[in-house]
Amino acid sequence: NNTMPKLASTVEERKRGAALGKALRKERTTQRRSQSELANQAGVSLDNLRRIEQGQVANPGVFTVAALSDALGRSLAYFVPLGKRSRP
Repeated sequence: NNTMPKLASTVEERKRGAALGKALRKERTTQRRSQSELANQAGVSLDNLRRIEQGQVANPGVFTVAALSDALGRSLAYFVPLGKRSRP
């Protein structure tokens, strides 16, 4: 098995994941788009989008977030503020 063990999410990561989900949901609803429509356009599963928007995914994959950002016509930086981040 060549998979790396998954590290537990930190409180900070869970907060960032929840903030990302909230921002994605806000932009999607502002654009009056359904979850199904966005998921389909971004090539992301509807279940995954729902989990991200509900803050259940602390660290969604960068390609997933990039696809959702692109489908919403926004830059990745719009949803993921850059700044110093560290992991203990």
